[in-house]
Formats: sequence, structure tokens, C-alpha cells
Amino acid sequence: MPVGSPAQGNIHAAADTIRAMKILVLGAGGIGGYFGGRLAQAGSDVTFLVRPRRREQLARDGLVVQSPKGDFKLAVKTVVAESLEADYDLCCSPARRTTSPRRWTQWRPR
Repeated sequence: MPVGSPAQGNIHAAADTIRAMKILVLGAGGIGGYFGGRLAQAGSDVTFLVRPRRREQLARDGLVVQSPKGDFKLAVKTVVAESLEADYDLCCSPARRTTSPRRWTQWRPR
């Protein structure tokens, strides 16, 4: 393992790597909205995979997070399933969304 790799404790290198990645977050609810929103707030390239109605709401109102760690509101990038392309380095999903093996077959590259 190279010296200074994230596994050896170089948190700044890890943060730079995450900011350079294209991240897809499945959903923008309580879990995806919070963690994806925090990543976006920190400068990461985050896109939320949402349903059309949620996309309209996010476009109109932005992503609103209320938290004991600090509230925030920001404009976010969204995509709906029909226009999703295999163009992401990391895909994040709450565990409850992965309970069906059928779900993951929908995300394999075409």
C-alpha cells in the first residue's frame, strides 16, 4: 500500500478522492438526503436518483436538512430512473432499499 493512502490515515487525501468521485445516492429522504446532502455541502459531485415528483420538489425547494449538527438548504442535482446512465464512481443506497436482489439487477450497466 502506498505511503499516504487513505487506509494509512491520510484523511485529506481521502477527502480529495471523495470530492473527485461522481456519487449517485438512491433517494433523497431521511438517510440519502442527509448523507448525500452533507457530501454535496462538502463539495462532492452528488446526484440523487429520485422519482419525478420528488425531482420537481427538489428543483423548486432545494434539499432541506434539519439536524442537531446544523440545518442547511442547497440546490442539488437529480436524475430519474428513465434517464440514468452508468456514469458514477460510487452508488450509495440505504440498506432497506437493497433487500430485494431484483433491485440490483436494475443497476447493472447496459
